[in-house]
Amino acid sequence: MNNYSFLLKKKGTTLRVEALTLLAEELHSRDLGQELIDEWQIEIALASEEDIHHLVHRIRESTCPLCQQQAPPLQCISQRMIISYLIGSVYTNTMTICCHDCKKKPFLLPSILSFLVGWWSFRGLLATPYVLFNNMVEFSKSSKANQIALEHFVRCYYSTLEEYWQAEKLDELLFLINEQGG
Repeated sequence: MNNYSFLLKKKGTTLRVEALTLLAEELHSRDLGQELIDEWQIEIALASEEDIHHLVHRIRESTCPLCQQQAPPLQCISQRMIISYLIGSVYTNTMTICCHDCKKKPFLLPSILSFLVGWWSFRGLLATPYVLFNNMVEFSKSSKANQIALEHFVRCYYSTLEEYWQAEKLDELLFLINEQGG
């Protein structure tokens, strides 16, 4: 297995469209063929700005996946958490899409756990203040900053979001994303 196939298999669905395009061009220039891209069913969805903004608007006007209320506009927030052990630590960064009223729920558990058990390793000693500070900044972000984060999310997962939107199951997908931790 070459490096390109490993990259496609592990990161192909999370790479930005620009990176996937460059990777596809590199595969073709090295005569590695389209089969590597097709094998993992990676779609390079080149969407126009109008398509991106339309899907962002559709997501912002959707039902909140956490409280199931129609409370637009939805926001895209990320929360970090670090749990330390004497010999190591685990750092996570998850994304949640929710309404303004539900915004504090995703921050409570990661912030409290990071505060209580984030300090118990050398890495945790350095990373815990960073995690707590970033969670506070993310929590207090303006709606414009949340709009930019949501646009970035849509650009990264455009083909999947478009497919669910066409099938009128976008609310279901947003719920699944929140359940799996982004």
